[in-house]
Amino acid sequence: MTADCGVVSVAMVNDPNQDLSGPDTNKNSESECTFILANKGSTIVAAFDNTQLDEVAYGAPISGIYYFSNIVTPRSTWWARSTNGGLSFTNTQPLPPTNNLILGQGDAPNPAMTYDPNYPSNSSGTVYLLGNSSREPGNTGFRLWTSTNTGQSFTLISTNLPGGSSPPRGCDRPMLKVDPSTHYLYVAGTSTDTNVIARLFAARSTTYGTNWDLYKTFDTSAGQTDIAIKPHGPVYVFWVTYPGNGPIYTNRLRYAWLMPGSTNWSGPNDVGITLNSTLIGGHRYPLRFNGDSSEDNFLIIPFPRAAYANSHIYLAYSDLPSTNQSTTDKGDIFLAELNVTPSDGSLTLTGPPRVVNNDHTQTDQWDAAIAANPQGTE
Repeated sequence: MTADCGVVSVAMVNDPNQDLSGPDTNKNSESECTFILANKGSTIVAAFDNTQLDEVAYGAPISGIYYFSNIVTPRSTWWARSTNGGLSFTNTQPLPPTNNLILGQGDAPNPAMTYDPNYPSNSSGTVYLLGNSSREPGNTGFRLWTSTNTGQSFTLISTNLPGGSSPPRGCDRPMLKVDPSTHYLYVAGTSTDTNVIARLFAARSTTYGTNWDLYKTFDTSAGQTDIAIKPHGPVYVFWVTYPGNGPIYTNRLRYAWLMPGSTNWSGPNDVGITLNSTLIGGHRYPLRFNGDSSEDNFLIIPFPRAAYANSHIYLAYSDLPSTNQSTTDKGDIFLAELNVTPSDGSLTLTGPPRVVNNDHTQTDQWDAAIAANPQGTE
């Protein structure tokens, strides 16, 4: 990679030849990708949503109809592996069980991955991969897979994470992070109760994902979460909250944290950022091309992404460039910097968020991402 981040190579992660086979050849798109670096960066393990073994609505019937009679449960989450620095990928296949006839064993997209390089000891580490449950009635929590051979194979270890604490209508928008200093896993996401109210929750596992504790819900009408971990310090969960009945919503970035050795998450706290967008959840509806019909739009949401470095938490997110709701520019990328208070773990916004993109045009930016180096210094 050059100093200006020039592209070195472009590789196809999924195998397009597999799109031409399977029970639903008319549904063959890939999206919602995630990846981790293992073996000190020599191995790349990627996961993505693949609709090849999928159904309409990821297994939920539409007006009581299942559209693929030979697909009992969707198999939407696939993975691939590269051992040559991303020049090419192999092992492109659905996660186990690959049998899509076992009701309740399916999965929906939104995969999230994390990597513990030091567990088990004297090994190549453990790759954790989290995804949504499929949408058949009765399915609830997230799906969790692990790999101890840097993505050569995966084992399904949970179909209802975080277990008994999960509300009956299931979970969505998963996020998973590991603290390499303790090997503890942390999960966050949204769940809905019987009244279809979205609740933001977090939980912890001290047993490598097999059991979960410290389950807590923070906000209703909330979602789009991420987790940041200070080495040997607090664990932070961030999300967007949008209470109210509309049509005008006040979308705010909020957070909670768990101090080392504590058994209680903090209450929800405001980051100090109110989004410019006043649509529910910070949504925006950009046109598919300039001058297109107002009906031909697509959905983009803020998705705050967090990283810890140099005693600061950095939040990257997308939002309208200003409070002018009629703007034709439907998205810029912002970066917020927060100081960590050592005594209690609370955060303080250092100043107004900065605009990352500098295109100076009315094009749209969304789906921000951010990362820190393993030393937490950059």
